[in-house]
Parts: sequence; structure tokens; C-alpha cells
Amino acid sequence: MADSFADQLRDQLDGIQAELERLATRRRLIEELLGLESASGAAAPAAKTRDGRTARRTATAAKRPRLPRGLTTGKIREFLGAQRQPVHATAILAYLEQ
Repeated sequence: MADSFADQLRDQLDGIQAELERLATRRRLIEELLGLESASGAAAPAAKTRDGRTARRTATAAKRPRLPRGLTTGKIREFLGAQRQPVHATAILAYLEQ
């Protein structure tokens, strides 16, 4: 019985770990979409960490080429307008990368 309980706890832990990885991927995609949308030349506001400190952007994010203002929004609306059902953020990102 103890082994069964330990196995159940391990299964739950594995499920939680998988969910954390899925959420981390989703967060990265959302941050990429937001980064594409911010086309202004001014620096983006610093992101806050959980404890309130400001996080610094990586050098690669600062070097990414900027798109004209509104282009990304228009492309996303064009893509979503052609869809009949809700789409995942990864599908939108894949469309934008084309």
C-alpha cells in the first residue's frame, strides 16, 4: 500500500511538472508575441519578477528587428478572421513566423 501511495504521489508530481513546463512554454510564446507587437523605438518597460524586482531584458531581445507599428496586430487579426474556431497562441506565432 505504501508503494501504491508513493507511486500516486510521483504520478501527481510528474503531472504538475508537465503542467509547469506547458505554462513556461505558453509564457515564452506570449512574451514573444508581445515583443513583436511593441514596435516603438523606446525601450519596453522593465518586467517585474514575483518579488517586485525589475528583470533585465536579454541582449538578444534588444537586437531583434522591429516591425512597423500595427503590422503584427493586423496580421493577427487577419489570421484570426479566417479561423472558424479558437486557435492556440502557437498557431498564431507559427503564422507570424511564416
